[in-house]
Amino acid sequence: MQLFVVPAFQIEHLAAVLFILVVVSLASFFKKSLNNSGILAANCVGLAIFLLAGLSSFLAIVGFFVIAEFCTVLSRKKLKKEHEQRTISNILANSAAAIIAIAFGSSIGFFAAVAAAL
Repeated sequence: MQLFVVPAFQIEHLAAVLFILVVVSLASFFKKSLNNSGILAANCVGLAIFLLAGLSSFLAIVGFFVIAEFCTVLSRKKLKKEHEQRTISNILANSAAAIIAIAFGSSIGFFAAVAAAL
């Protein structure tokens, strides 16, 4: 088992990833779902996952964020509580296991960590 095997990627995929990161960052900023350090951490995590595991893993982590944010907003509305901003500690706590799994080359571990974070 090799650590840190970076898959080859197409430049179009990198452009798409950067575009998605910008769109999600702007949405998070204006909806106040992440604070500034959380946005920076989320971008670093997203880019690292793309570089280490490819586009499908990146899309999975973006999907995780969208689903988690949607569920949080719905539950806060139901409880009539204000949604708190996610911070760098929240981002790292929810993504650390997934990044470690990817670093060890375990795509199954990555998807299990993402599922467990939900």
